[in-house]
This record gives sequence, C-alpha cells and structure tokens, in this order.
Amino acid sequence: MDYSHETLELAEMIAETCTGCKRCMKDCLFLQRYCEDPQELFQRFLSEGLEPIIPYSCMLCGRCAVVCPLQLKLDDAFLSIRRDMIKEGLPLKQLKSVELHQKLSTSKLFTAVNEGK
Repeated sequence: MDYSHETLELAEMIAETCTGCKRCMKDCLFLQRYCEDPQELFQRFLSEGLEPIIPYSCMLCGRCAVVCPLQLKLDDAFLSIRRDMIKEGLPLKQLKSVELHQKLSTSKLFTAVNEGK
C-alpha cells in the first residue's frame, strides 16, 4: 500500500521520537491491546504495515498527546492512515464501517451498548 508523505512523516516521527515511557498507555485500552508501546507499533507499521482494524480501533480522543511528555499525536497518525486506506480503495464494507468499529472498539461506551443482540 502506498501511504502519503504526511502519514509516513507522522509514523517516522513517532517511531524515532517515542521514548517508550508508556504514559499514553495507562488509560488507553486500544494501545494496551495492540502494542507494547507506540514506538514499537509505529516501527511495525513502517516495516510491515498494520491490519486495517488497528488504525480504526483508535478512538481519536487525543488523550495520548495530552499525557505524552513529547506531545506525540498518535491520533493524527491513525487518522492519516485511515485516510490513506480509503484513498487506496479499502472498502469500508471490509471493515463494516462504524458498526465494526463500535463492536470491536476498546471504548466501554460502545462495547457495552447492544451486547448480545
């Protein structure tokens, strides 16, 4: 997949700059589920890519940037990855769009709604 200059720049900055302090992971179930730390996740993205569900599982809340001592904006990187996936033709049906996002989301708000239906 061809990623935009913006996406690659954001990913490289996080992969090279993140210190692995894990402050962003303390309250983020998404990061806890998909990585050891953001540096590892973005190094993996740059070397082998990510399953589409990973960038779509981020709630884009921005809490990571608030607690990060370097103010790394992981949410901006995940949004940029999403945009590139759509531009490359990733069909939202493959992800079942918002429905799949809500069912697989690490957000208690969404995962608790309509369980068992």
